[in-house]
Amino acid sequence: MREVLAARTPSLLGLGSGALAGRLAEALLELAPSGLDRVFFCNSGSEAVEAALRFARRATGRQRVVGLRGGYHGWTAGGDSLTSVEPDDVAAVEAELAGREVAALLFEPIQGRGLREPAPEFLRAVEGLCRRTGTLLVADEVMTGLGRTGRFFACEHSGVRPDLVLVSKALSGGLVPVGAVLMAAGVHDAVMGSAARAGSLFSTFGGNDLAMAAGLAVLEVIRREDLVARAGALGARLADGLEAMRSHHRLLGAPRGRGLMVGVAIDPAGELDRAVASLAPGLIALRVVSDLAARHQILALPAGCGADVVRLLPPAIVEESEISRVLESLDEVLSRLHGFVGAVAGLVGSVAGRVATARKRPTTRTATSS
Repeated sequence: MREVLAARTPSLLGLGSGALAGRLAEALLELAPSGLDRVFFCNSGSEAVEAALRFARRATGRQRVVGLRGGYHGWTAGGDSLTSVEPDDVAAVEAELAGREVAALLFEPIQGRGLREPAPEFLRAVEGLCRRTGTLLVADEVMTGLGRTGRFFACEHSGVRPDLVLVSKALSGGLVPVGAVLMAAGVHDAVMGSAARAGSLFSTFGGNDLAMAAGLAVLEVIRREDLVARAGALGARLADGLEAMRSHHRLLGAPRGRGLMVGVAIDPAGELDRAVASLAPGLIALRVVSDLAARHQILALPAGCGADVVRLLPPAIVEESEISRVLESLDEVLSRLHGFVGAVAGLVGSVAGRVATARKRPTTRTATSS
């Protein structure tokens, strides 16, 4: 990146496909599932989603787009306007696609918010339905891609071959904005395959030399340090530790996710626990995350959307000793959490008792005169 800046060339504007963009596109396609032959560069995951929707709509001549319930595809209007179907409900997907009006079906191999993973057999069935109905299958790998789950792309776990794959976030190591849409040649050429259509989709800063240099460096580090295999091995160590912890923490659900994209659900085991969870969905996970940060300087994420899921997303360069520290810290936080849940549950019970008592009291009315 320093070399690019030192060159003092007009490298931040979309002046066409530069040499670095070509090199990064080739490097990404070498690692991608078969059938992907073109790359469109942009600046973020949300922008990659928007670009994919426009490619899909123009390539198919259709407008509707479908996603899986619980998925997250960025903050823009396009990503937020998908028709949702329930994950693992093949019949629902078949019904949505039957009219051949759907341009694309978007899915996350592991959903970034709740870390819910659609079953491999469901994804393979969806792939077959998309092929039969002319619907494009889009894998949103913005959170899961570049090795985080123990495979370079998480869709490899199910053997599904998408028509488009979206990447961003880790592609620059977090240093500069970058995003990319990998796609089949047929999709790309149907939209941009002639002189008349060549400029129909563009991103002003997409493919700029600074971002491309960062992407090439990241791919080299991933290869040199074997970070994909490390993510699988250390992720298994983390998941095993979380599973072992369940024996002495009643609130802890089964681990979910793959590789270094791991989380745990807070699973209310008793009546009081369920009372707290129903009072404020997501409250317990938020307390766990807050305590991890305040007491142990460990950053974790609640799932959001009212789900009691704690997301642990260590960087690819995490050390085994740091995995151990996360597990020890979480163990301590959960031990303290039982008292917190008991206190909140007691408060819930007290309030409920007072409300019930108040309802039983006879109502007295006082006549007043003016």
